[in-house]
Amino acid sequence: MRYLLFLSLSFQSLFAQNLVVNGSFERTPTDSNLAKPLLSHCSFSSYSVTFNKHVQGWHTYNMLTPDLFVIDTAVTCSLQLPAPHKGIRMIGLIMYLPGTDADHEYDYHEYVEGRLAQALVPGKQYQVSFWVHEAKEVGRKHLQQISQKSVRVEAVNCGNFGFYFSTEPSSDAEDIRRSIFEYSIKPQVVFTEIVETNKGWRKMLATFTPDRPFKYFIFGNFGSDGTTPNDMSDEQHRAFDALNALQPNHSLRNKRIGYYCFDDFAVIANTPNLPLESAGNKTKTSADIEKKLLNRQKISFEATLLFETDQYVLQQSAFEHLDQLVAALQKQTDIRIEISGHTDDTGSIEYNATLSERRAAAVQSYLVQRGIAIGRLVAKGYGERQPLAPNNTAEGRSANRRVECISL
Repeated sequence: MRYLLFLSLSFQSLFAQNLVVNGSFERTPTDSNLAKPLLSHCSFSSYSVTFNKHVQGWHTYNMLTPDLFVIDTAVTCSLQLPAPHKGIRMIGLIMYLPGTDADHEYDYHEYVEGRLAQALVPGKQYQVSFWVHEAKEVGRKHLQQISQKSVRVEAVNCGNFGFYFSTEPSSDAEDIRRSIFEYSIKPQVVFTEIVETNKGWRKMLATFTPDRPFKYFIFGNFGSDGTTPNDMSDEQHRAFDALNALQPNHSLRNKRIGYYCFDDFAVIANTPNLPLESAGNKTKTSADIEKKLLNRQKISFEATLLFETDQYVLQQSAFEHLDQLVAALQKQTDIRIEISGHTDDTGSIEYNATLSERRAAAVQSYLVQRGIAIGRLVAKGYGERQPLAPNNTAEGRSANRRVECISL
C-alpha cells in the first residue's frame, strides 16, 4: 500500500496526516456489485443500509437512521439545510431525543462508526476534531414528518458529543443504544458543553492520548438525556413531561430533539515536526501568504485538502486554500514562485518522481485557471530527493511528503 503524498497548509511547519478514513464523507464504496439503495438529493435517509452502502469507511447500526446529505447547489433544498463545510456531502445526527417522548426503551440517539487509516500509538498525543452546524429547523421537520400533525416539536441545542475508541469494529446488527446504556460505555473524548454554532460551521477539537492501539471510533451522545446539557430550562422540561404524561400513547406526545449536521472528522498525531492545531495556529489568510512570499519563505499545502490517495487531480476541498495563494499572487504581481512536489522514499524512485511532478503541475494549472500568468510559475517534482527528516519513522515520512511554494 502506497503512502499518501502529504502537503501541508502550515507556515511554520507541516500538519500531520488525518487518520480518519473519508472524514468528509465524499467517497462512496468501491464495490459496484452492491445493490445500493436510492440516495436522494437533500433528503433524510430512510434506513441504516442506505447510509452504510453510500459512505466508504463508515457505518451505522440496526434501527438507526443517521442522514447522509448530498447537496446540489443548483437545486433548491426544501429542508433548509446548510451547505456542507467542504465538498457536497455531510451527515445529520439526532443527538438528543428523550425515550419517553417517543416511547423508546432508551433515549434515541444516532451513532456512526468510523475507522482510522492506521492504529493509534499508545502514549502518543492526538488531536480529535470535527465541524458542526446546528440544524434546529431540520430536526424539527424530521420529527414532524413522522408525528401526528398536532404534536409539538421543540428543537434544542445540547452537549455530550463523544468519541468512543476501540481496537475492533462493531457490528451493523448491534443494538448500540442497548450496549451503551446497559454496559455503561464511556467515550474517551467528550464535549460536554452545549454546542451552539450561530447558524454557521464551528470546529470542535480536543486532545487525546490513547492507552491501546485503537483503530475505530463511534461518535454520538453516550449520555442519558436526563443528564445531557441543553438549552431548555428545568421548568420547561417539567412542563413538557407533565403534558406528555396525559397523552394515551406515544404518537400524541410532544417531542424534544437536538439535531446537528457534521463534516470533516479528523484525528491527527502530534509530533515535533507536525504540531497540533491550536487557537493561535489557524489557516493563514492571503495576507499571511503574501508576507511569507515577500520574505522568500516556504508555503506548504496538506494532501488531504488537495488530493485523494495516489491521485494528482485536485479535489474540491483544495480550492479555498489555493485561492488564498491566488489572492496573494494577484496583489504581488512581481513575484514568481516555484511549486515543488516532494515524497518520502516509499515506492520506486521513478514512481515518486512522477507523482510529485504531476501534483506540482496540478497546482500550477489551477493557479493559471484562476488568472495567474504561467510565466510566473515553475512546477518541479523532486520525488524523494529532498527529505526534511529521516525516512525511518512514520513521522519523518509524513514530513517529507509535501508540496512547497517559494518565491524565486
